[in-house]
Amino acid sequence: MNKQLICLDLEGKVVWTSTSANTFGSGPYVIAGGLLYVLNDTGVLTLAEASSSGYVQLGRAKVLDGFESWGPMAVVSGRLIVRNLTRMVLPRHRRQ
Repeated sequence: MNKQLICLDLEGKVVWTSTSANTFGSGPYVIAGGLLYVLNDTGVLTLAEASSSGYVQLGRAKVLDGFESWGPMAVVSGRLIVRNLTRMVLPRHRRQ
């Protein structure tokens, strides 16, 4: 099932959504250094601004093959670690 990101205010009202053009399934996400990292079920990692002003995608890359890429992510010493059922990777990201 595809799912959008949604930002809510403190009263629970929708501030913005990532729109149906940017869906992520049930994959994990983490916010670190003002950035939002979201991994979808098929191993595509999306980098976006972590902001209340709107959804701003900064990049997207396929970092894992196959499906079931829903394992928790971690940030250790400034490095992002992502995994699926058989593989763990440290994707490189270049901010544009």
